[in-house]
Amino acid sequence: MAVGSARVLGAPSPSPRRRRRPSRLAAVVAAAAATTAVAAAASPAAAVDRYDGCSTVIVGAGIGGAYTAWRLAVDDGGRKAGGRSICVFEAAARPGGRILTFRDAPSPFDGSAVDLGAYRFHRGENVLVRSVAEGRLGLVTHCYSDPLGDTLRGMAAGVNGTADHVTKRVSVCPPALRPVTVARGVRFAAPPGAAFSRADPITDRVEGVAYNPSLPWVIPPPGRWGPTAALRAPRTAFGLLLGPRSPIPEVAKNFLRLVRAPTYDAAMIVADDIVGKLRGAAYKGIKLHEVTVYQVAQAEGMSPEELALSQDTNVGSGVFAQMTVADFLADALRGIALGKGDFDGPRDYVTPVAADASGAGVRRIGMGTIVEGLLDAAKGAGVRVFYKTRLTGVRRAGSGVRLSFSNGASVAAGRAFLNMGKPDVAALGATSLPTAGATRPFARAFGALKVVGLSKAYCWWSDAWWLTRINATAGVVATGGALSSARYHDGSVRCADAAARTGCAGSMLVSYNVGDAAGAESGGYLASHDGTGYYPGSGTDAVRVLKAGSLTARQRLLWAAINEEVGRVHGPVLAAAGGGAAPPPPDVCATASWVDVGVHIASAHNSGLDEKDDALEAFVSPVPGVRLHLVGEAYGQAHGWAEAALRSAERALYHGVGLGRPAWLDARAHTSLIVKFNRGG
Repeated sequence: MAVGSARVLGAPSPSPRRRRRPSRLAAVVAAAAATTAVAAAASPAAAVDRYDGCSTVIVGAGIGGAYTAWRLAVDDGGRKAGGRSICVFEAAARPGGRILTFRDAPSPFDGSAVDLGAYRFHRGENVLVRSVAEGRLGLVTHCYSDPLGDTLRGMAAGVNGTADHVTKRVSVCPPALRPVTVARGVRFAAPPGAAFSRADPITDRVEGVAYNPSLPWVIPPPGRWGPTAALRAPRTAFGLLLGPRSPIPEVAKNFLRLVRAPTYDAAMIVADDIVGKLRGAAYKGIKLHEVTVYQVAQAEGMSPEELALSQDTNVGSGVFAQMTVADFLADALRGIALGKGDFDGPRDYVTPVAADASGAGVRRIGMGTIVEGLLDAAKGAGVRVFYKTRLTGVRRAGSGVRLSFSNGASVAAGRAFLNMGKPDVAALGATSLPTAGATRPFARAFGALKVVGLSKAYCWWSDAWWLTRINATAGVVATGGALSSARYHDGSVRCADAAARTGCAGSMLVSYNVGDAAGAESGGYLASHDGTGYYPGSGTDAVRVLKAGSLTARQRLLWAAINEEVGRVHGPVLAAAGGGAAPPPPDVCATASWVDVGVHIASAHNSGLDEKDDALEAFVSPVPGVRLHLVGEAYGQAHGWAEAALRSAERALYHGVGLGRPAWLDARAHTSLIVKFNRGG
């Protein structure tokens, strides 16, 4: 992946009259380009000299790789590996991988930050990310669903400018409702006269009332809901597995023990007990790591129409139902226990922000700041980072490895960590480690991983009409068309007066797509407008910038689709509010398509028949007798989250390297999540 510069990203050059200060991403890329330009010009022999002493190699500067370098060199003080002996090699011109904070929007949106990849973490369930970001790095976070800082307003003077303004002062984040949804041609929206920003018509029309034939889903009698039915709300494939009615007896008998546990310690013990019981459990004779959530839903009588309802109203629910029951339950049950942890602030989704007392709203700085903070600290301890240096192969060298790179260099290392997803590892080929010589458990676990395609699109407006005209600060909008799941609360917005919603400008997430492999919600629609492509070995990055007046023919199709979808969904809303017939065209949009290198799920496909569930252990040591470890979102069970990358890295460091518990992680979490691989018992 190569970003290059703001010009490559599509941003215009600054005018002579107003020079823009380079963004942090641009600065990182420029520094990387300067570093890698020397490496590219050097001979392979010179490159080897450059890498002299790289006895611990980390391939990939995503959050898993950055965390691994930081833990070894900084947090552990270099006791297992000194900073100067650690080298990070990254194929792209920037760090982060699928954490991609875009800071190069053209004027007048300079300084705004949007996350074209990972964009939030859960303060309760994502215990490692919270502890590192807020604790060790000292980053300020705020509610993902509160872009203007409404929950901070009215607090004591100075609170907005202090680092504890979220973790100690805000207890509950605003709900992200669904004020308008188009599904199967039927429009669900707030009724006339209702407060649009407080409406949740999908819940009111679908979940809050009895099933009725006017709904665009044909639900069979067992799946209907209402006062006289057995169900109070529609069934979902995931909800079916939780609670006292779960078809998994080990969950049904013990679920209330978990949710009613009075303390964090008590809840973690109960979670260990249930997850441990699940290790030997089966559904209709099939081990839980060999059957998917979707398979159980079908076997329990959920109809395709019920599953379609869930997919139409909850982006991504369809594809993630293809994960194994074992992975889903272990992660979900553990998340309930972690949510009872002893920490201040909301148990909700948050994102990094900069402390700001200007009254213009919360200034978001992006998830990329976590990766950059880890790498900055690691480099300060002597770690060397090389960008635009792609790994092309790994072979055994005693108990260590020899790694070959795209610049012709070959580096021998006593230990290596691959912070690479399945597509990138597979691209190394069958003769390269870890595929060559892999253990049977690793071969099964790696084969069972499925890549889930997704994409995102943000657009900027000089008038943030969703704030100034309909006061929509938080909400998820489904279009039912080419785009999917717009979010009012996801973007970078600044106002002259945030409380009054006046003078607001900025961006909104107009499409977040993740779903079935063929339809628009897979992210394939946005990717089809990308003429350069993004996949392992492509040498490109995911970011594309669209600006009115300088669009290619291919981009004009996407630009028209964005305008049409946003207008179709919001035209009636704005007209009812007296705010015009349709939103104006945006000033600029930025998209990222992660179709071929997206997030992962552990499926039942190729997981083996009647085999032990030892995938997480296999990722720590995929090749017998070789100090090679896989770290990243693909290998940490909590798929789709940065937390998975950190857990996988910590497991590799504990079980593979012998690093002890970090002082900032409580012993209970460390034992359950790291020592026991969240296997319970």
